Amino acid sequence: MKFRYLLPILLFECIISDAFAQSPRKIALIIAVGDYPEQSGWQKINSSNDAVLVHDVLLRQGFKEKDITILKDADATRKGILRAIQKHLIDAAKPGDVLYFQFSGHGQQVADDNGDELDGFDEAIVPFDSPMRFGEGGYTGQNLIRDEEIGQLFIQARKRIGLKGNLLVILDSCHSGTGTRAMAIARGTDRIMADSNYIAQHINKAPENEMLRIENAEGLAPMVAFFGASAQQLNFETRDERGISMGSLTYAFCKKLGQANSSTTYRGLFDQIRLEMAKIASRQQPQVEGTLDQHVFGGSLVVTPKHIPVKRCASSKYIELNAGWMHGLYEGTVVGLYPPETRDPAGTQSLRKGTITSSGPFESMVTLDSALQKQIASTAWVYVMEQNFGDLKARIEIQLDAKHPIAKTLRARIAAIPIIQEDNKAADLHVVQNGETVQLMSGNLVLAEADAHTRTEVATERFVRKIQSWAQVSYLRGLQVDNEELKLKLEIVPVELDRKTMQVKGEIPKIEKTDSFGNMRFQRGDVFRLRVSNPGNNPVYFTILDLSPDNSFVILAPNAQETPEEFHIKPGQTIELKQNFELEPPYGTELLKLIVTDVPVDLRPIVQTRGVNTKSNPNPLERLFAQTYFNEDCMKRGGKTANVSAGFMHIETLAFIIEK
Repeated sequence: MKFRYLLPILLFECIISDAFAQSPRKIALIIAVGDYPEQSGWQKINSSNDAVLVHDVLLRQGFKEKDITILKDADATRKGILRAIQKHLIDAAKPGDVLYFQFSGHGQQVADDNGDELDGFDEAIVPFDSPMRFGEGGYTGQNLIRDEEIGQLFIQARKRIGLKGNLLVILDSCHSGTGTRAMAIARGTDRIMADSNYIAQHINKAPENEMLRIENAEGLAPMVAFFGASAQQLNFETRDERGISMGSLTYAFCKKLGQANSSTTYRGLFDQIRLEMAKIASRQQPQVEGTLDQHVFGGSLVVTPKHIPVKRCASSKYIELNAGWMHGLYEGTVVGLYPPETRDPAGTQSLRKGTITSSGPFESMVTLDSALQKQIASTAWVYVMEQNFGDLKARIEIQLDAKHPIAKTLRARIAAIPIIQEDNKAADLHVVQNGETVQLMSGNLVLAEADAHTRTEVATERFVRKIQSWAQVSYLRGLQVDNEELKLKLEIVPVELDRKTMQVKGEIPKIEKTDSFGNMRFQRGDVFRLRVSNPGNNPVYFTILDLSPDNSFVILAPNAQETPEEFHIKPGQTIELKQNFELEPPYGTELLKLIVTDVPVDLRPIVQTRGVNTKSNPNPLERLFAQTYFNEDCMKRGGKTANVSAGFMHIETLAFIIEK
C-alpha cells in the first residue's frame, strides 16, 4: 500500500519543485551615501530617504526582506561597496534571478586611466571614503569606483543569472556642478578628480552621453540602467508630499513602477519616469541605457490591480487601503466600496462611500459614511469616485538677517497666508541676500529680486505674488487623470517657417528633433504646431496649457480670439491649431497639459480675474483652477482644494526640452 502512493507523491513534489524553479528569486543591493564626512568637502544629501522608499517598493514587488541588502554611509566605503556587490549580487545569484542595484550618492568625473574615453574622463560613484578635492594629502581619486570597474562587476553578475535573468541598475547621482549656493540639494560636483594641466587639455572635448558602458555578449543577462541626469546636468533632489527630501529619480521610479502593468517594458517605464521628472525636476533629464524592449523585471513584475485593495478593517467605519499618495490618493478623495469582482463601478451601486482622512506613500485611512460589516468591507473592491489632487502650499526659507526690512515685512505678510509656510528644513523656495540685492530663488533659478532702491512693501508684494505663482504651477504640473473614455492624442509637429512671409514651408521629420532617449529637443527660434486627434468613440472638448521651466504658464487653446466651443472634436477627427509656436527661453523641460472634458471649459476669465470666478456655477475643473490663485475659496479651506468627479476629465502631459 505504501508503494501505491509513492508515485503520486513524487509527481506532486516535482510539480511543486518546478513551480518554484519558474519563479525567479529577486535580489537587491541598495547603496545610500549621504552623510559624507565633514572634512571630505561633500555636501550632505538625503540618500538614506531613497533607501527607505526603495526598500518598501521592492517588498511590494515580491523581493523578500532577506534578499534586500542596504549599505549606508560609513559602511559604504570603496571596499564595502565592492565587497557587497560581490557577496550580495554576484555570489548570491543563480540562473534566472532578477537583480536590482541602486546607488544614491554623489558622482564625480575623474581622469581617464586607460584611454577608452573620448572626452578624457571616466564617470565614477563616490563612496563614503573618497574626498572631493584632488591633491589634498596626496589623494588622486583611488577610492572612487569608476564606471568601467563597476561595469565589469555587473558582467560577472549577468553571467551568473544568464539569459533568463534580469539586471536593473539605478544611479541617482550625477557628475555635474553643485553651484546652487546651498539652496537646492544636488548630487555631484564640478570639481574633476584630476590635476589642472590634465583638465585644461581635455575640458573642451565633446562630452560623452554614455555614462555606464553596457556590454552585450553571448550568455549575458539583459541589463538596463537609469540615470538621474546627464553627465552635464545637476541632479536635484525633490520632496515628497510630507516635505521629505529624496532623489528625484528614486521618487519618479518608485511612483511609476507601482503604476506599471504586466506588459510594461523598460522603455515604457522610462517614458513615464521621464514625464514624472519633467514635473518635479524640470531642469534635468533622466538618461537610460541597455536592452529597453524587455518586460520589467523579466516579466515578474507585481502588478497593482485597477481597483484599490483593502489592507485591513480597523472597525466597521474605518478601513485601511493598500495605496497612498504614490498612487494619487490624497486626503479628501472620496471612494466607493463595491462588491468583489466589480469591473464597472460606474454601472454599479456602491455598498458604502468613504473619505480618505489620512494618506501616506502606500497606505490610506478611509472613514466610511456609515458602518459596514467588517467581513463585507474586507473583501470589497474600492474605486475613486471623487478625486482630490492634494493641498496647495509653498514652503519658503528666509535667509536674511531678522532685522532686514524685507524679512520683517515678508514674515508679517505670509503670516496672513497659511498656505505659505516658513520652513528652513524643507523649503522649496529661498529668499537670499546677494550683495545689495534680495532674491527669491528656486534652486539656482532667480524668480524675483529687489535692489536697495526698491521699497520694502513693493518688494514684499512682488515676492508674495511670485511665491503664489510658483505654487500654482507646481500644483498644475502634478495634475494627471487617466480616463479611457476621454483620451485624445496630442502631437508636436516641428515645422520650417519662411521668415519673410511667416508661412509654414513644410513639416520637419520628428526624428530630427528626438534624441535617443525619446526626448523632443528644440532650440531657441524653432517652430512647431500642435495637432490633436480623437481615436475614441466620444465627442469631447479640450484645453491646452503650457507650463514653462520657470513655473509660469499660458493657455494655448483656446486663445484670446477663440471660444471653447471651437475645440470640440468628434470621434475620428483631427484638429491642427492655427498658431505657429516659436520657442524662447527659459531653457529646460517644458510641459504641455492636455485637458479633455465632455463639456466646454473656459479658464481664461479665471486668469484675467486671478481666481475670482466670473461664473455663478463653475464646473469642477474651473473651481479647482480658480483655487490655485489662492482665492477666497482656497484660503477658507486652508489650501485644501476641491474634488473632481472621477469621470469628469482626462489630463495627460507631453514634455519637450528647450536647450541653448
